[in-house]
Amino acid sequence: MLNRSEKSHSNIMAKLQGKDMPLAPFEFEHLASYTALKSPTPTIVIPGCPAKWNPAAERQRLDRDGEDVRPNLPNTMEPLFRAISIEGNPMNQTHPFIVTDNCVLRRLLDCVSYYKRSLSGRGQSAYEEWTLDTEVSGGETVVFRHFRGRRKDERPSYGRDISDGFGRNFEKANTVNTIEESLEHQRIIRYRLGGVAIIARYEADGFVEDDSGPKEKKDSPADESVLPESAPSLASAEMTTTSTGLRIQKDGQKVSPGSIIEMKTRTRVESPYTIRTQAGSPCHFEEFASQLWFSRVTNLVFATHSDGRFDPPQVEDVSESLKEWQEGNKDILDRLACGLNRLSLILRYVPIFKGATITFKGKSLEIKGHEWIYWMLPRDLYGSIWDEDRMKAKECHGRKCFDDVKSVSILYSQLFSLEPVTFR
Repeated sequence: MLNRSEKSHSNIMAKLQGKDMPLAPFEFEHLASYTALKSPTPTIVIPGCPAKWNPAAERQRLDRDGEDVRPNLPNTMEPLFRAISIEGNPMNQTHPFIVTDNCVLRRLLDCVSYYKRSLSGRGQSAYEEWTLDTEVSGGETVVFRHFRGRRKDERPSYGRDISDGFGRNFEKANTVNTIEESLEHQRIIRYRLGGVAIIARYEADGFVEDDSGPKEKKDSPADESVLPESAPSLASAEMTTTSTGLRIQKDGQKVSPGSIIEMKTRTRVESPYTIRTQAGSPCHFEEFASQLWFSRVTNLVFATHSDGRFDPPQVEDVSESLKEWQEGNKDILDRLACGLNRLSLILRYVPIFKGATITFKGKSLEIKGHEWIYWMLPRDLYGSIWDEDRMKAKECHGRKCFDDVKSVSILYSQLFSLEPVTFR
């Protein structure tokens, strides 16, 4: 007969080996948002507001993008959790979450795609070695912080990028800032990916006043309170400063998720394409479909140019194209869900992996736990996001089975398999 510790170990391994749940429908819940400001002192506005779509009526000539100035934030994950704690906290629930950025999910999806191609001998990773910082908080929530590493065809990044395109200037020319000195607007949503609950952050390029996009599901009282059509500006709201020096102002206007738009620019000579815009221009939809899918944005502005000369742009509804993309990529999305579920379980049940670094290289990844006490977020956030009882419950009898584990290597063939696998 198995003792209590052995039973727990057996249950954990069964979860790691088992198949995941089927892919969830295209639905989501909006949780929070914030706008980062261009300011000497790091400042965010909650809920903030994205830029308003204001397209040029005539053909326009734009300059190539220059320096891409990003917010100077002391902690990249802090604004996400500050916004959640102010607008509505979903963390004190019994089921686990993975909290991360859209770009991390897209890069993980690329790993799955590479694994699938390798099965037929055509696999070649698009990335050099790259890493994720992770932390398990409140016993159940796994936080994936932004990756380090780049695509093989990208130039090195040294904090600020020099863009080769016209995307940023196109956005500026066809939108109007709703908040003075706005640098970027970030939105935080929740949805299920197979059996995994995801809280994802993404950058919104703008919004259209005529909301003809799909509505998020509203089947609970919490949803009703999160998404009114609009909220009054709170110009007299207080300004607070956190322990890291981040200033937070409650101001802005909530906008419906169905009004959010994503903007893409390309030269007219590029091919191939999968859909055409209303203006008849070829649109390379497969190239950025995963970005739209993970952020649940269905309004696309795809603008083509000739040496910076753009025709008047239009907003396209790509909801049907996204459904087709999801159906055509169901296998790799299912494999991604399996991989995320297995990663979450491993990180949550190995004590030293409460704080860990995941390194992706070649056909495998390595999880290495930090030997020191690891705090990814400012200390005061833990008490406001997770209740005290759950913060104390960091150890469970199942974790004691893995006390001697310091690191683990996992093949993509194990992580992303749809069939039961064994980890040793």
